Amino acid sequence: MRLAVVIPFYNAVDWLRICVDSLLQSSLLPESIYIVNNSTIQVDLSGFAVKDRVYILEDNPAIGFGRANNLGTQAAINTGAEVVVILNQDAQVHEKALERLADALLNHPEVAIAAPLVFNYDADWKRIDDTYLKMYLTPVPDLLSDFICNNPLKPVYPLKHAVSGSCMAIRSSVIQTLGLFEPAISMYGEDVDLFQRYACYGHQTVLVPSSKVAHKHGHASSEGRELRKIRTLIHRHTPYALWKNPVKPLLKRVTSILSFLAADYAGALAKGKIATILAFLWTDGSLPFRLISINSRRNPEVLKKAIFEQCLKDKKN
Repeated sequence: MRLAVVIPFYNAVDWLRICVDSLLQSSLLPESIYIVNNSTIQVDLSGFAVKDRVYILEDNPAIGFGRANNLGTQAAINTGAEVVVILNQDAQVHEKALERLADALLNHPEVAIAAPLVFNYDADWKRIDDTYLKMYLTPVPDLLSDFICNNPLKPVYPLKHAVSGSCMAIRSSVIQTLGLFEPAISMYGEDVDLFQRYACYGHQTVLVPSSKVAHKHGHASSEGRELRKIRTLIHRHTPYALWKNPVKPLLKRVTSILSFLAADYAGALAKGKIATILAFLWTDGSLPFRLISINSRRNPEVLKKAIFEQCLKDKKN
C-alpha cells in the first residue's frame, strides 16, 4: 500500500526534524513526505537524515491547518498515494505506527480513517496523554473496558466521534470521492466536519491501539488569551459541520446548532468567562451569513471543487 505523509509546518524547525526522523525510521517507510510550509520562514533540509523522499510545498503564509493539509494531500494523491497520513509537526511516530495504520485500512475496506493512540511526548511511550484520554478514549467504552480488565486489545475499535488531528491515516479513494477539509475552516473544527461527512456516507473511523504517536502540544494545554482564541474558533467552526450534515433535514440542523451554541454559552457563563462570552457574541453575529455561503458544499462535488480552487490560490507559484 503506497503511503504518503503530509505535515503542515509553522515556525518550528526543531520539532519538524524530530518528526521527520521518526518517519524515516518507520517499519513502513513513506514513499513521500510533504512538508507544507505554512510559515514565514524557509524550511532548510540540510539537517535532515534523508532528503530524497522529503518535499517542500510553499504556500501563502498562515492559511491554516485544513487548507495546508488540502494542498499537501492533493500533491500526495497526484503522485499515486493510496493512503495519506496527516501528521502534526510536533508529533513523532513509533516505529510500527504507520504499518499498523496501513494494515487497518488494508484489512477493513469499510474504514476511511484510522487513528493511533496518542502518548505524552516525553513519556517514552509509557503513558497516554491525559487530555487525549479524556476527550477521545472515554467515549470508547469497549477499549476502556479491555484496558481495565487487561483483555487482549482488538485490532481496531470503531469510533462515533472525530479523532485527534495530530495524526490520522485516510484512504485516498475516499478523499477523491468526498473531499478532505472544508476550506472555510482555518483550524479547529475541521476534523469534526470531516468525520461527520465520511460517517454520513457510510465510511468508518477507527482507533488502532497498536499504533502509537507522541504529541507535544495539544490545545487543552493552552491558557489565557490563547485558550480563549482556540475556544472561539471551535465555537465559530463547529456549526459548519452541524449545518452541512447531508442527511438531516433543515429543522434538525438548525436545532442542533442552537443546542450547541446554548451549551457553549452556558459553559462559559458557569465559569465566569465574560471575555469568552463577548468573543462568542462577536463571531456569532456573522454566523447566518457564513452558513448560507457554504450551504452548497453539503454536496461533495461542490466541496471538492471549492477545495481545488482554494488550493490553486494557496499554492505559491
